[in-house]
Amino acid sequence: MKKNISFDKLLLFGYFITLSFLGAIFLALPISSNEKPIHYIDALFLAISACCVTGLSTVSMETLSIFGFIVIMCLIELGGFGLISFFMLYIGSHRKRISFSNRQFIRSFFIDEVDIKPKRIILKIIVITFSIQVLGAVCLFFIFSSSGISTNPIFDAIFHSISAFCNAGFSTYNNSLISFNQNIPLMLVIIFLVASGGIGFVVLDDVFMFFKTRFKDKMSFHTKVVIFTTFSLIFFSSLFYYFSNFKDNFENMTFFQKIVNSLFQSVTTRTAGFETISQNNFTSNSVLITLFLMFVGGSPGSMAGGIKTTTLFIIVSYAFHERNDSSYMSVFQRKINSESISRAFNIAFKAMSFIFISLFILSISESNSLKNQCFSLLDLFFEVVSAQGTVGLSMGITSQLSATGKILVSFIMFIGRTGVYAMLLHFPKGKKIENVVTYPTEDVMLG
Repeated sequence: MKKNISFDKLLLFGYFITLSFLGAIFLALPISSNEKPIHYIDALFLAISACCVTGLSTVSMETLSIFGFIVIMCLIELGGFGLISFFMLYIGSHRKRISFSNRQFIRSFFIDEVDIKPKRIILKIIVITFSIQVLGAVCLFFIFSSSGISTNPIFDAIFHSISAFCNAGFSTYNNSLISFNQNIPLMLVIIFLVASGGIGFVVLDDVFMFFKTRFKDKMSFHTKVVIFTTFSLIFFSSLFYYFSNFKDNFENMTFFQKIVNSLFQSVTTRTAGFETISQNNFTSNSVLITLFLMFVGGSPGSMAGGIKTTTLFIIVSYAFHERNDSSYMSVFQRKINSESISRAFNIAFKAMSFIFISLFILSISESNSLKNQCFSLLDLFFEVVSAQGTVGLSMGITSQLSATGKILVSFIMFIGRTGVYAMLLHFPKGKKIENVVTYPTEDVMLG
């Protein structure tokens, strides 16, 4: 059967491409920099990183002017929030009834709210988004004002609130938030914003209604899965970071500062990209855990990237599920059908394949730097996983990449933000012709 690229997918790519190139034009202007104008390739890299809410940068943050940061802030908001709102407006503006294929698209974000008008869903998202961002900005303003470090606490508060909620990881400070690694209130606010932006709008709405009705409304199965998986990842990774870095990175910190920094690292690695401790300073086994968390990412219908927590949940559950002849898997007294299981493995396999191919190509383009030991293959692998998961963490090699390498990483970020939907959401044209030929079943030996 011939497969065509749907108009919906073209719009998705077109939206981000247009946003990226417009952002690059503004960032390349002299007014966007405190020094000489940013080279267009670096400006394009920065624009793609911002609209894909990644956080990687080939230029130092101290070179950007207030205007440059405003451009980045707008790209972050339009790239993170715009992914959902743009398609909701498109889907809802052309028809009174939502088609089956578009209903599948909405369901991937909003589960049971498929039959609600898209514009009503957008209104919910707007209220949730700006309420949390305003709350975060107010809290951060008082923290930055009393820190003695910030020279512009109002702008820093607004910028970091938007960047954190959108899981972008951009900071107005050249060393991210390393200067604040002993400021517990600031780290807790950032953790709250990142977690809120990465957990998904349907979960936020579900939890809000659960508490609003004083526990009378039951949370959906999707919400329970997301909360269980998210807190499991945060809890166990925090413990790991705490004990594996107790002597090295946390030596001069109090007990609570160690706990919060461990918690911060476990949250930021899942697509946020902020740093309170440089990734180069973490132990080797911590880097492996970071790679895994970056690969997983956040939850569906959120600002986050990665294969998503629900995908991990289904794969792990299936791995330990008792096999039977049924077409579903039971978890938490609920059935998960074979289609969802197949989809989860599909996502994970395609993501891993894309990472491997990207690393292979990038290792060729950066062969001279690898030969001269400017950085290692592990550094490149870290960069690729971070870009694909739209995380933004780096081992400090982003600015050392060649022009070809920067373009490749830009492409990886772009696909990491848009590729999952383009690869996995199918909008068939016309009727699907079922196969009339059946084939004999055979067993394949598996080790």
